[in-house]
Amino acid sequence: MFPSYLFIRGEMEQAYQAEKTRRVVSIIKVSDPRRLSWELRNLALALSGDVTLDPFPGIVQGVRVEVVTGPFMGLQGVVVDRSRMDRVHLQVSMLGGGAALELDASVMKVVD
Repeated sequence: MFPSYLFIRGEMEQAYQAEKTRRVVSIIKVSDPRRLSWELRNLALALSGDVTLDPFPGIVQGVRVEVVTGPFMGLQGVVVDRSRMDRVHLQVSMLGGGAALELDASVMKVVD
């Protein structure tokens, strides 16, 4: 559900030790750890059932999106396909043709 995220439960010193490994890009301080724990427990419960969860419900076929991080940051296009939960095919029209680019949905936001 959260690609590239590592959750650490502990004191700040333990988080800094993890950061020192140079395998952690940044630490996001949690302002309400009890709420995060509650939300993660609920998510784990939902994932244990026989259901399909969509981590990016707004990223659907036909919607215009913008890439918000990574090498394609700023690129806008229309979602052509949502065949896998974590991937979209982004159609970028150019000179009457187009190109499909497969990107992780986590790097996109819906453009109004």
